[in-house]
Amino acid sequence: MTIDGSWTFTAQSPVGKQTFTAVLTREGETLLGTVTNSTGTHTVTEGTVKGDQVSWVLRNAAMGMDLAFTGTVVGDDVTGHVKAGAFGRFPVTGTRL
Repeated sequence: MTIDGSWTFTAQSPVGKQTFTAVLTREGETLLGTVTNSTGTHTVTEGTVKGDQVSWVLRNAAMGMDLAFTGTVVGDDVTGHVKAGAFGRFPVTGTRL
């Protein structure tokens, strides 16, 4: 399993479908990278990789909340969830570009 590379994601949020891209790199069990969405480009923090499980947090000041992602990587796909403050937790899927 490798998370390294460029990805496109779609989250099914309570305010509608949200899309974003990510460039991710694994260094041991640490996940590094950037995410670009409608509010700009943000640095991944608290990124981890354990087997096929990945997680990271975006500190998004423009939205006034942290976005916490968790997912499972299978080949060129990721499925998981994002927790977005008062909006709750909702599904997210990703595909390697």
